[in-house]
Amino acid sequence: SPNGESEELKIEVKQQVTGITLNKAEIVIYGRDTYSELVAEMMPANAASFDLDIAHSNKWVATHKVQMNGNKATIIIYPQSAGEDVLTISAKDGQGAVATCKIIVKDLVLSSTDLTVYAGKTETLNAVAHWTEDKAVSVNWSVDNANIASINKTNGSEIDVVGHEVGTTVITATTTDGTINTSVKCNVTVKQAVNTITLSDSDIVLDVNRSKTLSIVSIVPANATDKSVSWTVGDSSIVKLSVNGDTATLIGLRAGKTAITVTAKDGQGASATCNVTVSSVSGDTTNVLLYVDKTYELSFDTKAFTDWSGNVTWKTSDSATV
Repeated sequence: SPNGESEELKIEVKQQVTGITLNKAEIVIYGRDTYSELVAEMMPANAASFDLDIAHSNKWVATHKVQMNGNKATIIIYPQSAGEDVLTISAKDGQGAVATCKIIVKDLVLSSTDLTVYAGKTETLNAVAHWTEDKAVSVNWSVDNANIASINKTNGSEIDVVGHEVGTTVITATTTDGTINTSVKCNVTVKQAVNTITLSDSDIVLDVNRSKTLSIVSIVPANATDKSVSWTVGDSSIVKLSVNGDTATLIGLRAGKTAITVTAKDGQGASATCNVTVSSVSGDTTNVLLYVDKTYELSFDTKAFTDWSGNVTWKTSDSATV
């Protein structure tokens, strides 16, 4: 100073926010009974302040709430009405860091946005308008490829989707009530179900401790989307089942009757059944050593057959020997 006096000047240097990164550039919200989250990250992590200003271009479409965690802010967005809004997120330090996110709130909500229907079968698709409940809402439906799937009952908010050919297409629902014009889409996948399963046998008879094989002869049609099957035995105490691909080995455990069922895993109801009877004969049924003019007694146990009626017929392959 002119008088030779000095003054001390303190200078504080602060790190400003240089950038704001959002995890989404656009958010689409369907209906009013939901919300969406947007994460904003301020950089660098050592900035002096992470305070934010958040502005809406259309406050009637959406509101928000902020949860801070260090240099990250989770912005919870709540829809208010159908339309579009732009969130502008800026750092309060005034150094110019800013980011924007477009918010689209759609009035229509579909019962499914990804629908699977089998060829020749029908599935139902519904559209609900949330902010127009006080007046009639007209919904127009269209399908991109009617060769793959078609629409029945196009008047109103519910339709039947009929599958025709294996493939994918898109169904679009649009409101045209004069005040709101909102479109929503549903991806439709058409699959081919298994219609019939044919087995090598419909009836099998085997002895206790003996085995036989049962095979899948065919699965129709050849272009079925999922040809995988499950094997089940009605009573596993009568028959042991060992499956290897399209063939199963059946081992008799005790006398009785049960059934083997092969069912398509696509859930469309195709199945095939083989009835199995396990017989019990006392003695060694494979090898019997018999001397000339001597006898060996064999007996057939029918106690395990609760529905047994009738006689047992015995046969020999060589009557001159035995």
